[in-house]
Amino acid sequence: MKPGKMRERITLTERTMQKDAYGRATPVWSVFAEVWAEVLDITGREDWSNERVLNEASFAVRVRYQSGILADMRIALDGTQFEIVQITNPMRRDKELIIAVREIQE
Repeated sequence: MKPGKMRERITLTERTMQKDAYGRATPVWSVFAEVWAEVLDITGREDWSNERVLNEASFAVRVRYQSGILADMRIALDGTQFEIVQITNPMRRDKELIIAVREIQE
């Protein structure tokens, strides 16, 4: 791992429950951690569906190892939200994580 390549600041968020004004539990995305990362382009594609263009971009995000990062979290980078597809701990050495992500189209 080369720390000098970790130039992007990302925010990891997790889904938590928060009570609204009526006392009902509502899901919200809360900050889990802000870390430095290396973001690598993996694939990009464009499809036509129902006369609409669907863009999909996939990336790999490399971060220093941190326990507690789960596949049901999200990553925010420069205002764009990504869902986590897979988390890999290379050789189970607990030095870094490689997180495969896909851009969320909302």
